Amino acid sequence: MDINQISEFFALRMIPKDKLNQENIEVISYGVCALLTSLINLIFCGISAYVFHQFEDYLIFIICFIPIRCYHVGFHCRTFYHCLITTNIAFTLSTYFIRWVEQAPYITLIFMICLIMHYIVSLERRIPLHFIIVIVYIFNFWFQWQIAAHLVMALILDMILIEGGKINEKIIKE
Repeated sequence: MDINQISEFFALRMIPKDKLNQENIEVISYGVCALLTSLINLIFCGISAYVFHQFEDYLIFIICFIPIRCYHVGFHCRTFYHCLITTNIAFTLSTYFIRWVEQAPYITLIFMICLIMHYIVSLERRIPLHFIIVIVYIFNFWFQWQIAAHLVMALILDMILIEGGKINEKIIKE
């Protein structure tokens, strides 16, 4: 049984009998599939982070990454298993590199360069989102300055996914 069949199973259970039609099944099934895929990815990545003794960094990274990622289109894998593997590798590498970024001199300069690049790369160009990221970055120095590295890695990973999505679209169109 694959993820699509599981999603359709749950969709059929969630839709009232009087609203049961193919369009509703597809819409609810898509939402359930997205939710299940995200939860499974988060759980598997959390387990990997725990095994590599990076669970705290993983949690902070996820808290920084998810709000940024929600506002941008980007790369999506063709199958659930490719998504699971790619997400696990990307999150594991990101949490690993956080320790390196934390030690980098001029972290604020690196952050500002990443923020400007992120704005340029993103198709949506949401100034309020980038303003909020700057505010969060500034406030983190008052509370816990290490969060800066998590924000930098979240921006870098999101830029990679945005560019991956652009490349993927070009390949599909050709």
